[in-house]
Amino acid sequence: GQASSTVALATTPWESARSGGGVSPVQASARVAPAVSSSTVTTMSALASALTVDTIDYNNGVVLVPGSYQLAKPGAAVDLRAQVTDAASGTYTYSWNTSGLSDATSITGTATANLKFSWNTTFSTTRTDSVTLTVTDPNNVQVTKTYTFQAFAGTGSSTSGTTWGTTLDP
Repeated sequence: GQASSTVALATTPWESARSGGGVSPVQASARVAPAVSSSTVTTMSALASALTVDTIDYNNGVVLVPGSYQLAKPGAAVDLRAQVTDAASGTYTYSWNTSGLSDATSITGTATANLKFSWNTTFSTTRTDSVTLTVTDPNNVQVTKTYTFQAFAGTGSSTSGTTWGTTLDP
């Protein structure tokens, strides 16, 4: 005699009902496993990961929203903290691109979850500044978010508050 073995395969409900509750050996032998490319594996990994990133302005108690303006106060200290929700475990990398923060000084933490800086004490005209955060999880899944700050003309300091111009630009 010839030895035989049975392989248990997952079935869809319609296959189970059609075959009386299981997969016959003929059905099992007729199945061919689909080819899986490395890009499919990466996509599946990204879907399984479900990496989400939220950033809070710790000093003001505000969750930053990409596509919305955050207020930049002259002379104010800024403490941005990235918070990650993910199914993956391991080391995450953080990268803050601060090239759009032309009105910021004393920038620290560009490779951490916690970016800190201070706004210049004077904004001569109304303008916007931006910062982009990229978070990479242990599976190399990336999320990138850009936050935009609206800076109105005015002066201020971290100790005395802000004095805005008598008129605000549109």
